[in-house]
Amino acid sequence: MAANRSMSSSGFLSRWILACAVGEAVGLVFAGIVAAAAMPGAEATEDAMSWLGHGPMLLAGLLEGSSIGTAQWWALRGRVGTLRLGPFVSVTATAMALSWGMGSMMSLLEPAGPPSATFVLLVAALSGAGVGVIIGASQWLVLRRHGRAGLMWIGTTTGGWALGMTVQTIGASLLPAGPYEPVMALLGLVTGASTGLVLALTTSPAVVRLVADTP
Repeated sequence: MAANRSMSSSGFLSRWILACAVGEAVGLVFAGIVAAAAMPGAEATEDAMSWLGHGPMLLAGLLEGSSIGTAQWWALRGRVGTLRLGPFVSVTATAMALSWGMGSMMSLLEPAGPPSATFVLLVAALSGAGVGVIIGASQWLVLRRHGRAGLMWIGTTTGGWALGMTVQTIGASLLPAGPYEPVMALLGLVTGASTGLVLALTTSPAVVRLVADTP
């Protein structure tokens, strides 16, 4: 009995890791496509990222949030009561869009000179933590009826996005200069999958607790 439960838990965590990796990979590529479609010929470095931050950042956030939210719902469905797709994805996408908007406002505080790599990574981690708090708290509004892992869910989601945003920043620094090309989509997939992997591993204790609380 215990062995079967252990195997079931292991299989579920594998499903969770796969869902987060694929969902975030697809979400980041969506964001890149938004940038490329709106800025034909723009360089996929600071100009494109700046445009995303001050232009359709809400759309990019909604796309990324919808992608990761749908993937996480797929992993949780059937294991966490009667978790419905619409509410879970809606709060995740809305929270992600809000986070993109906050990131746009924070970009106004960038120093005039080129910042050091340490400063950039520190800001990425702090921004990611802010994203994680918003997403974790928003998701818990839907999940709270299914378990008691509230603080753990919000805390691990915060940590996961802090680490994940750092991974994304490193990935963005590797983008080659020039117009958007397929190789950039490939880099987005790899960066997104890495971000999702970090998020999944960091949140796994809360996910296990949530499933254990579900009758």
